[in-house]
Amino acid sequence: LKDCPKELSDAIKEHIQGEIGIKTAYLQSLVKGEEPGFLVALEYEGDMDKIFKGVLEAARPHIPSGYSIDIVPCETDLKEFLKDKTKPFFER
Repeated sequence: LKDCPKELSDAIKEHIQGEIGIKTAYLQSLVKGEEPGFLVALEYEGDMDKIFKGVLEAARPHIPSGYSIDIVPCETDLKEFLKDKTKPFFER
Protein backbone atom coordinates (compact mmCIF):
# COMPACT_ATOMS: atom_id res chain seq x y z
CA LEU A 1 0.00 0.00 0.00
CA LYS A 2 1.24 3.43 -0.89
CA ASP A 3 0.49 6.27 1.51
CA CYS A 4 -2.02 4.28 3.57
CA PRO A 5 -2.20 5.82 7.03
CA LYS A 6 -1.91 3.23 9.78
CA GLU A 7 -4.96 4.79 11.45
CA LEU A 8 -7.02 4.04 8.33
CA SER A 9 -5.94 0.43 8.00
CA ASP A 10 -6.32 -0.14 11.76
CA ALA A 11 -9.84 1.36 11.81
CA ILE A 12 -11.00 -0.76 8.88
CA LYS A 13 -9.47 -3.93 10.32
CA GLU A 14 -10.97 -3.31 13.76
CA HIS A 15 -14.43 -2.86 12.24
CA ILE A 16 -14.08 -5.93 10.01
CA GLN A 17 -13.10 -8.12 12.98
CA GLY A 18 -16.46 -7.35 14.58
CA GLU A 19 -18.45 -7.96 11.38
CA ILE A 20 -19.09 -11.72 11.32
CA GLY A 21 -20.31 -11.69 7.69
CA ILE A 22 -16.96 -10.55 6.28
CA LYS A 23 -14.80 -13.53 5.33
CA THR A 24 -11.87 -11.92 3.48
CA ALA A 25 -10.81 -8.34 2.82
CA TYR A 26 -8.23 -6.75 0.57
CA LEU A 27 -6.99 -3.18 1.00
CA GLN A 28 -5.14 -1.59 -1.91
CA SER A 29 -4.07 1.88 -2.96
CA LEU A 30 -5.30 3.06 -6.34
CA VAL A 31 -5.40 6.05 -8.62
CA LYS A 32 -8.51 6.96 -10.62
CA GLY A 33 -7.50 9.54 -13.18
CA GLU A 34 -5.67 12.10 -11.06
CA GLU A 35 -7.36 11.15 -7.77
CA PRO A 36 -5.51 8.88 -5.31
CA GLY A 37 -7.55 6.56 -3.18
CA PHE A 38 -8.01 3.20 -1.59
CA LEU A 39 -9.89 0.07 -2.62
CA VAL A 40 -11.46 -2.25 -0.07
CA ALA A 41 -12.60 -5.51 -1.68
CA LEU A 42 -14.72 -7.77 0.54
CA GLU A 43 -15.83 -11.38 0.41
CA TYR A 44 -18.88 -11.45 2.62
CA GLU A 45 -22.25 -12.98 3.42
CA GLY A 46 -25.20 -10.85 4.43
CA ASP A 47 -26.58 -7.41 3.74
CA MET A 48 -24.18 -5.68 1.35
CA ASP A 49 -25.46 -2.18 2.11
CA LYS A 50 -25.10 -2.64 5.87
CA ILE A 51 -21.64 -4.19 5.61
CA PHE A 52 -20.28 -1.61 3.16
CA LYS A 53 -21.78 1.30 5.12
CA GLY A 54 -20.14 0.04 8.31
CA VAL A 55 -16.72 -0.17 6.66
CA LEU A 56 -17.14 3.31 5.18
CA GLU A 57 -18.17 4.80 8.53
CA ALA A 58 -15.13 3.21 10.22
CA ALA A 59 -12.79 4.47 7.50
CA ARG A 60 -14.18 7.96 6.84
CA PRO A 61 -12.49 9.84 9.75
CA HIS A 62 -9.10 8.44 8.66
CA ILE A 63 -9.18 9.04 4.90
CA PRO A 64 -6.56 11.65 3.97
CA SER A 65 -7.77 14.86 2.38
CA GLY A 66 -7.93 14.51 -1.40
CA TYR A 67 -8.23 10.72 -1.29
CA SER A 68 -11.25 8.59 -2.13
CA ILE A 69 -12.26 5.13 -0.95
CA ASP A 70 -14.12 2.49 -2.95
CA ILE A 71 -15.68 -0.53 -1.25
CA VAL A 72 -16.57 -3.35 -3.63
CA PRO A 73 -17.53 -7.02 -3.50
CA CYS A 74 -14.59 -9.31 -4.16
CA GLU A 75 -16.07 -11.40 -6.95
CA THR A 76 -14.35 -14.10 -8.99
CA ASP A 77 -12.36 -12.00 -11.49
CA LEU A 78 -11.30 -9.39 -8.95
CA LYS A 79 -10.45 -12.09 -6.41
CA GLU A 80 -8.21 -13.89 -8.91
CA PHE A 81 -6.50 -10.61 -9.85
CA LEU A 82 -5.90 -9.66 -6.20
CA LYS A 83 -4.64 -13.13 -5.28
CA ASP A 84 -1.93 -12.76 -7.92
CA LYS A 85 -0.91 -9.29 -6.67
CA THR A 86 -1.25 -9.29 -2.88
CA LYS A 87 -2.34 -11.08 0.28
CA PRO A 88 -5.68 -10.47 1.99
CA PHE A 89 -5.68 -7.67 4.54
CA PHE A 90 -8.03 -9.77 6.68
CA GLU A 91 -9.15 -13.43 6.67
CA ARG A 92 -11.59 -15.18 8.93
